[in-house]
Amino acid sequence: MEAEGCFKVRPRYRGSKSEVHNFSFEFEIHLHIDEKNLLDEICHSLGVGKVYTSEKRSSCSFVIGNEKGIRVILDIFDKYPLNGMKYLDYVDFRKAFVLYFDRIGRLTDEIRAEILKISGNINTNRTDFKMPIEHKIKITPYWLLGLIEGEGSFYLNRYPIRPGFQILMTAGQEPMFAEIKRYLKDELGFDEYSQ
Repeated sequence: MEAEGCFKVRPRYRGSKSEVHNFSFEFEIHLHIDEKNLLDEICHSLGVGKVYTSEKRSSCSFVIGNEKGIRVILDIFDKYPLNGMKYLDYVDFRKAFVLYFDRIGRLTDEIRAEILKISGNINTNRTDFKMPIEHKIKITPYWLLGLIEGEGSFYLNRYPIRPGFQILMTAGQEPMFAEIKRYLKDELGFDEYSQ
């Protein structure tokens, strides 16, 4: 999820796109089509969502787009918080979801405006990258493996011949990388010479 997942809040308009009628909420993991079996297993294990393939794009996606399924995902990420910047998208997504589905009465202009504000500042539109004080980064072997599979890259330099590995993410992820480095040193015996 940390590497290839996405939370989406979409306004739905009535008529000429001038008035937001309601909202749709979606959770998605998007991978290369070779990983379809993995997404099928996730879908089967959770008992929610659907897997879609696009032969034209050589991709597949696990998508949850209904209230019941999103609540399953919320329970998981409340129990096992994300470590990086995607945590901020989750917090905002969750806030918008609760505002919408747990409201009493009709969708007011105030709630509509708040959800629109939230939806305009998640994913690639995010401008606030400050993590909450209470957020703790917790690196586990399975989490690290998932991040490596999603964002890791193995390569071979030609001159001089030397194997390499990297995880490339945005600069805002530095606190997460510091924890990964600490984890590698403390748990796996890496030393100060390990880059």
